[in-house]
Amino acid sequence: MMYIDLAKSFLIKNGIAYDYFLNRSNTSVISSSSSATGTTSVYGLNNIHDKYPAKIYSTYGEKQISQKSASITFEESPVIIIPPHATKTLSEYSIMGNRFTDCDLYESPSEKESASMNFSKENSPLKFINYISFHIGENGLTQVIENEFYISKITNLHQDAILELVNTKCYNDEYSNWKYIFIKSSPTEFYIKYQPRKQKKSMRNKNSKGKKDVQTHDDSNFEDIY
Repeated sequence: MMYIDLAKSFLIKNGIAYDYFLNRSNTSVISSSSSATGTTSVYGLNNIHDKYPAKIYSTYGEKQISQKSASITFEESPVIIIPPHATKTLSEYSIMGNRFTDCDLYESPSEKESASMNFSKENSPLKFINYISFHIGENGLTQVIENEFYISKITNLHQDAILELVNTKCYNDEYSNWKYIFIKSSPTEFYIKYQPRKQKKSMRNKNSKGKKDVQTHDDSNFEDIY
């Protein structure tokens, strides 16, 4: 068995450590309800030898409703145990939630264009480390893994350059099933969906001398950043 000590494991983003063990309690509520509006009774045997069919009598009474509920509370464990030849997936934090912006990084490329910036380990806008403490066997020696990463390149792409609309319909399906798939995917890459900033069109106003004055109004609010 592999024992992962979450109390001594962290995600470190740009030097700030985030705990993997948060000592939470999760409660699940299970409820059920039933109602009755009447009863039905069947008298007589109805088979091929009967001269008369069975009789059905129904009686209706007041509506009755009963409800039952129960709650189950799970305490978060500071240790995760993984059996041999098995895998557990841990997902706690978002590595990068908002897109990166820079005056030298064009934000609205066309389908055939791209805009990129390269970074070294020293000037990368995002460096993160998975610091994992574990031991093999119940009484094994504690070991530490430090997986260190940094963003080496950021590229703005038009969605049509990385997404393709394909029909995933199976041969025996009656209806089509269209969905977007990534053309460019890699274990070392991830994508953030965003919309460029909107700029208002230039407004031309005539001055007292009859000349045209050009002014551009910029709306700096971002819309629908994922």
